[in-house]
This record gives sequence, C-alpha cells and structure tokens, in this order.
Amino acid sequence: MSESRLKLLASLKARIEKRISELEQELSELKALIHFIDEVLSKESFVPASELKRVEVEERPVLEREVLEKPIAEHTFTARTGEKLAKMIVYKNYLVVKPLIKLHVSTPPFRHFLLNRLLLEMRSSDEEKVQEGTLDPDLVIDYEIKTEDDVLKELIIRNYRDRRRLEELRGAIRWTLARMYEKEYPS
Repeated sequence: MSESRLKLLASLKARIEKRISELEQELSELKALIHFIDEVLSKESFVPASELKRVEVEERPVLEREVLEKPIAEHTFTARTGEKLAKMIVYKNYLVVKPLIKLHVSTPPFRHFLLNRLLLEMRSSDEEKVQEGTLDPDLVIDYEIKTEDDVLKELIIRNYRDRRRLEELRGAIRWTLARMYEKEYPS
C-alpha cells in the first residue's frame, strides 16, 4: 500500500474514533437529560401550580423534610363490604399507608406478594439501573414497615418516582389489604 493511502486511512480512522467519542458523549448527555425530565415530570405532574413553591430544607434530615411536605393526594382503600381498610397519603417523593383497622403483617399476601414480589422486584430493577448508570443510587425505591405486635401500623414507600409506578403500588396495596381483610375478618 502506498504511503499516501496509509496516511489517508490513518486520518480516516482518527476522524471516526473522534466521531464515536463525540456520539458517546452526546448519548450520555441525552440519557442524563431523559432522567432529569422523568424526575421533573414525576414530581411536578402531581403538584398544582399553586404549590410549586419549595421550602428550602436541604440542611435538615430526611424525616424532618418529609414532615414539612404537603400531601399531593390521598386515597382511602375499602373492602367489598364497604369497610374502610386504610388511607394512602401521597407526597412528592414518598407515600404512607396507614391502616384504619387491625391487620397483621403475618397475614398473606402481605409478605409474599407485596413485599417479596412487588417491592423487592422494584428495588432489584432499580439497583440494576444503578449498575447500568441510568439511575442515581439515592433514587432506588425503599420501604419501611412499622408494626406493633405483628399489627401493621404504617407502611412508608420512598422513591416511587413516577405516576405509573405510583398507580401500580396503589392497586397492589389495595388488593393486598382487601385479601388480608378477607382472611382476618371472614364474613
């Protein structure tokens, strides 16, 4: 091969490598932009324009920030009999389920379905996204169960992140509580 042809190929290779690098950088920026847009949409799609003002509480602990937030939605779950089972209070980044009747966490399908199947699978999916670099580790779904002698007092789910996931959680929690009620209070 002639020297001029080798120079041409080397130059072409350098330009292609530079272009690939630029495209990879652009792709990375676009993914970050999509992640940012998803965050804004999931946060702002539930908040009326009148409530868009934020209280600056960055220096305070998470629990204190959560206490200062105003709910953006509230749902009451009822059994087929009309019995009120629980309230779900939705905030921008988390939700709280407060039972209105006595339900035990040992009653199926609480652990097997709600915790092990739904919430742990959501967490596993989020952790995979963290490994791929498409999700911030601070945004992985997390939950806390407050009980007293096996009685569910409160279920807190943090980082539900978007409306689709919120609706999935809402349906699953409603179904789980209804099944628990049927088992604990047979008619």
